[in-house]
Amino acid sequence: MNHVCKPYWLLIFLLCCTNINAQILLDESYHLGNGGLEYYGRLVMQSNDNGFLLAGGHAYYSPGAIFFEGSYAGMTLVKTDALGTQQWTQDFGGQSLARAMYQRNSDGAFVIAAGNPGTQNCGEPQIGGIEPSNFSLLIVSENDGSTLSHSILEAECGHRFLDAMVYNNDGFIILTRARNFFTNESAYYLKRYDENANLLWSHSYDVPATLQKIVLMADGTIVAAGKLLVDPVVDNNQLFWMRIDEAGTVLNEITLDDTRTHKGVHQVLSPAVGQLLVLSYNQTVNESYVTKVDVYGNMSWQETFSGIVQDAVAGHNGSHFLAFQNELYQDNVNSNITVYKIDNNGNTYWNKVYDRGYDDRVSNIILCNDRTFALTGTINCCNQDTPGAAEIYLVKDADFRRGRARVLLGGAKLPGLASMHTELCENNLLPLAQPFSGAPWYYSGNEALEDATAMPTNTVEWVLVELRDASDRSVLVEQRAALLLDDGSILDPNDLTDGLCFYNTQDDAEYYMAIRNRNHLPVLSANTIAFPNDLWYDFTQAANVEGAEEQLEDTDVAGVYTMVQGDFDGNGIITVDDFNIYRSQIAALHSYEQGDLDGDGNVTVTDYNRFLPNASRIAVGPLRY
Repeated sequence: MNHVCKPYWLLIFLLCCTNINAQILLDESYHLGNGGLEYYGRLVMQSNDNGFLLAGGHAYYSPGAIFFEGSYAGMTLVKTDALGTQQWTQDFGGQSLARAMYQRNSDGAFVIAAGNPGTQNCGEPQIGGIEPSNFSLLIVSENDGSTLSHSILEAECGHRFLDAMVYNNDGFIILTRARNFFTNESAYYLKRYDENANLLWSHSYDVPATLQKIVLMADGTIVAAGKLLVDPVVDNNQLFWMRIDEAGTVLNEITLDDTRTHKGVHQVLSPAVGQLLVLSYNQTVNESYVTKVDVYGNMSWQETFSGIVQDAVAGHNGSHFLAFQNELYQDNVNSNITVYKIDNNGNTYWNKVYDRGYDDRVSNIILCNDRTFALTGTINCCNQDTPGAAEIYLVKDADFRRGRARVLLGGAKLPGLASMHTELCENNLLPLAQPFSGAPWYYSGNEALEDATAMPTNTVEWVLVELRDASDRSVLVEQRAALLLDDGSILDPNDLTDGLCFYNTQDDAEYYMAIRNRNHLPVLSANTIAFPNDLWYDFTQAANVEGAEEQLEDTDVAGVYTMVQGDFDGNGIITVDDFNIYRSQIAALHSYEQGDLDGDGNVTVTDYNRFLPNASRIAVGPLRY
């Protein structure tokens, strides 16, 4: 590929919040501008081979022009591998622009819904030489982008626009509008198609609002959201949505009355059953608003952000990634991009600014298979008045930091070695999902392996790893369940690479680390650990553990210590209650039991003999339940 500008982002760190890892995983721009064409990124999707498909449009160069949907000359697709290397590119004519896309599991083909933003009514003269609108479903090969089929979804005359699309395994739904440019009135249509582009139903809606986005709810209903002009004198627009059942019938309409003016909606998501997350903006004051409400209009919270929100995607554990730029598309404005990660209550975990010093625009953000995120949009690189300057870009970035630690379980340690046996794994007794959801941990994480074949053969046990506040060790920052390997290292079960991914940490911040197991006393680091930590924190060394030898078991290997055996109920105190758990499980065979201290899958007198010397031992205060 040819590059007009080096694709290295200048990272600007805001003082009010802390940025995430400075290590960007992938950063590429694609200069395709031959023959005076400008290229603009609109959508990104991760493909089945972990590469990416970028979709956008191309337009003929015009000095100083501000490009908008009606000025596109056609659609452009760029397929890359997992490292961002360009594999193939295809241009399609007809003034179409990609609106949504997915990859079929059956044959790997890419399915793209494209809209032609034409502006001609039947029987009326052309306006600006633009042809009538139509919408189509384009299916192309994943191998080279060649066209497999092309179905016209709309071939009607009129001012038609494809505003939004959602899809599932059964097909897709599109939101279109027919706008009369002379009266400025619009009628809206929802159309449901099967996966072969056969129309199942079509309904029109005469509403006073401007509908802009749709979301498919967990109960099968559809929410179409936008804005309603409630006071034209002061241009006051409020959030508006209507809820529609699976057959296209309107269930209810809601206008949300608040003190802010919403000039448009760029995304609507459903973070939970019956809940909406609406992302709106007011370009007059360069602000955006993230509003969490239920479908009946009861607001949970609303947060204000500087800049114009362009897109958002749900993360893990109720989080969301929001993509902003500091200005709407304008000529001669060096816009930059900011990504925020927020929690389910609207609190900001971190933000990060991407700025090349040119007019950087973001259009789409997605969550990748490895729980990183990817962005696409346009770099109006070098000089806006230079032919072919606009490029499509792809950035893949991480929102986690890896924590690395090593610890040994006293029950599983091998004689004479600083390592552990793997009998539970060998006998297929380890659970595939983390085992800490019950008392006393009540951990709700979703760490799990897909099947038994995904379990590393050198796995010993599950452990629960905690990060605690550097100034107050009683304050829990984050928990993550990990696999414990035979050498004592912890492994993230979600990506099976070294260390454990933490998602709520800050770069260069320091935390105490604690490690729990279902039948050993938990241990706490004696020192804070700066994240991400490239060096493994070694809990087998007494000096690294709070309480030192008093919180550990000595071993037959000089200088090597293990976690203390016998805390069957996991509460950090070894008492008669622990013995009662052992007694209730004695004689259990070939099973995963808390009473099994030595990890052989059986509860026997051997486990009692390991428990007895540690009776009455306790963990440090912050780790006791």
